[in-house]
Amino acid sequence: MKSQKTSQLLISMSLAAILAANVFLFVPFTLYTGNVDEFVVSLPTVLSYYARPVLFLIGFCGLIGLILPASAFRLYMVLLAAVGVLLWIQGNLLVWDYALLDGQRIEWMEAAWRGWVDLGIWIGVLLATILFRHRLGKPIVYAAITIFVLQFSLFAVVGIQTDSRVFAKPRIESPAGTLNEIYRFSSSGNVLHMILDGFQSDVFEELVNEDEDGKRFTSSLDGFVFFKEHLGAFPYTHMSVPAIVSGKIYKNHIPSNDFLEQTMGGRTIMSVARDNGYEIDLVTPDGFLFNTYTKAPHDNAYPIPAKTHVTTQEYELADAAK
Repeated sequence: MKSQKTSQLLISMSLAAILAANVFLFVPFTLYTGNVDEFVVSLPTVLSYYARPVLFLIGFCGLIGLILPASAFRLYMVLLAAVGVLLWIQGNLLVWDYALLDGQRIEWMEAAWRGWVDLGIWIGVLLATILFRHRLGKPIVYAAITIFVLQFSLFAVVGIQTDSRVFAKPRIESPAGTLNEIYRFSSSGNVLHMILDGFQSDVFEELVNEDEDGKRFTSSLDGFVFFKEHLGAFPYTHMSVPAIVSGKIYKNHIPSNDFLEQTMGGRTIMSVARDNGYEIDLVTPDGFLFNTYTKAPHDNAYPIPAKTHVTTQEYELADAAK
């Protein structure tokens, strides 16, 4: 009896580990490695915040498996395996395109049928598992284990080949005194080019128009030109920057890094300004944008630290949630 209970505990915890790996390891790894420039902290730091829910899930499922009678344990085991397979299907096959995550409202009801498809698959698989557990039990358990092994193998291979920034985010430092240089303005002529990334122009215009007394925005922005008709040339900021400063659009004709090197290092508004005697100062967010801009000619460059306004833990939690 004791060995039977021990076996139930180990099997339950193993199948729960497969569930946890799908949710807290494989999916985050895929999202992170495909969007490494969108994160401030490293992947190991992000994964460390998942340790508690992983341990809770494994422990909770193991406890249920331990206390169940042998007659009910088989169904429980098969259901755990089925959920593991379903999580893989949901995260890899049922990946619907709902719209860009750019801050705009997503019209969920326009694609409500996708949710019904998802729900139908989940209910159908779980019902089939319950009704035909004697016939489908072993194949479903083997399928869950096989999918886990394949995913873990891919995880290991991609992990070895992936960008080193996934495991350790490099700190970008600016030379001492850079800010002092940037704070200096010419007495005769200055040009400030500001890009409010992700700030919709119609929303900005509405805020300015509501400023009737001019004390909040209008007076403080005196002398600036607001290009309200400006449109991004690319869904992502770092590839829109070359179009903004050079007029050249990336057409996937050469590797993106080569395009950035050639375009930013070529004729841009920065190079033209320098040719006309201007000193070029760059202030951008720390990370990929800083590396992109600094490919252009400049005199001083300052990376805005990502952790300036919040604590380190808050940024780590934000990236883990993302």
